[in-house]
Amino acid sequence: RNVVLERRVIESAISRQLIASTSLLQLEPPAIQVDYITLKHKNVPVAVNIDLQTAPGYQQSDAIRVKPDVVHVYANNVVTDTLSAIQTEHIEIKKAHKTVMLTVRLKQIPDVRIEPEKVEVTIPIEEFTEKRFKIPVRCKNLPENYTLRVFPASVEVCCKIPLSKYKYLEDSDIEIQIPFREFEENHTRGELPVRLTKHPAWVDNPLIDPNAVEFILEKKNL
Repeated sequence: RNVVLERRVIESAISRQLIASTSLLQLEPPAIQVDYITLKHKNVPVAVNIDLQTAPGYQQSDAIRVKPDVVHVYANNVVTDTLSAIQTEHIEIKKAHKTVMLTVRLKQIPDVRIEPEKVEVTIPIEEFTEKRFKIPVRCKNLPENYTLRVFPASVEVCCKIPLSKYKYLEDSDIEIQIPFREFEENHTRGELPVRLTKHPAWVDNPLIDPNAVEFILEKKNL
């Protein structure tokens, strides 16, 4: 598509930029033809391109926050239809020992307009510690006509957590509740892997020792 800017429109636009004592005497060319295309608008999420290395004893304690986390993109139909995320410029952080806050440019794409061009990125970093609990291995929905014995009856769970949350984590926040059908399906070999069925989201990769238990499942004669 194209549009023609006539002399009076151009003169008016130029005159507004001049000081009052200045006059426009001549304009060449008398008209300007402008070619343009209509761009499609789309809201696209921001993806953080980061290589993060923390100092010993420190870890990322929560999800990376981006503000705004969605940006406006203007491009042709083909580009907007296939664009699922806008990457930030590459961020490299080494030996981080506290929360990092950065203003980061978004990676530019040819023939694409992005608004805004920069975002605020917050990377929560905290000192981590360990907290250990003895957690009983329980059976969920054990029928009354069955007896179950588990060896060991409790396992040790080691949780790596941010130091700021140490006092908030209690053994009641952690559970191992294995469905009865899993004991039933594995009763011939008498062993079953152990997993946590409840724990706070901020407990990262808890370690269970031992990670499997032996058991005896018996049906009662009623």
